[in-house]
Amino acid sequence: GGGGMFNYESSPVVLNCTFVANRTDGSGGGMYNCTASPIVKNCAFMDNGAGSGGGGAGGGMLNLEQSNPIVEDCLFWSNGTMHGGGMYNGNSSPSIRNCYFIDNTGHKGGGGIRNSYSNPLVENCTFAWNSSIAGGGGMSNSASSPNVAGCLFAHNRSLRNGGAMGNYGQSDPSIEGCTFTANTSINYPGGIHSSSGSYARLSNCILWANDPGELGGETATVAYSNIQGGYEGEGNIDEDPCFVMPGHYDASDGWVDGDYHLLSSSPCIDA
Repeated sequence: GGGGMFNYESSPVVLNCTFVANRTDGSGGGMYNCTASPIVKNCAFMDNGAGSGGGGAGGGMLNLEQSNPIVEDCLFWSNGTMHGGGMYNGNSSPSIRNCYFIDNTGHKGGGGIRNSYSNPLVENCTFAWNSSIAGGGGMSNSASSPNVAGCLFAHNRSLRNGGAMGNYGQSDPSIEGCTFTANTSINYPGGIHSSSGSYARLSNCILWANDPGELGGETATVAYSNIQGGYEGEGNIDEDPCFVMPGHYDASDGWVDGDYHLLSSSPCIDA
């Protein structure tokens, strides 16, 4: 494990570093933390891979056994493995702020991040173009209750169980001030899906233009949110959020990324 770096019972400070194209037959393609809590800032994890025979976890970063790193201003781009393409957290609760998870692949769950028995803080992060087969193209939670705040989930995809986020095994994520848009799945909501025993709590969120739908599975608690098609709860609305520019396909340029800030005319402002 640890194609680029392995930290055991240690807490290095890792600043302004790039982990690119590292490989391991085990887990933790870029960095493997075991009972370790490094500070990782302004780093890039790109094109790292982990696992052979279907057992790999944490293509970009793996955190196990009470590893609680601080990860800020980092890029996780095009990493791949079976579980947690960008990052896998097992019995760990890192603080993840101002990070980008772009085009990562976690075949068996969590293209961007997979949490298992973990309660990380994920704040002001972007999840885009991540993919999974088993579910949770952007984020997959199993027996986990992350706090997710101020994040954008756009254009993530999975074959089942939530294009943007999938919750399983009595997970109870708290989701505040997040936007979910243009995520896709097959037969399950493109936005958020919570399987039996799991329960998502949302406030001040926007779920719009996910395919085939916004929320599904177990009942979610939703308040002061804009949900396409409507959803029961205090202060919820069902109106075009008026993004500055949704992503779109162009005949000559292919996919053009969107700007998901709100226009001044948006019904979500102060609502």
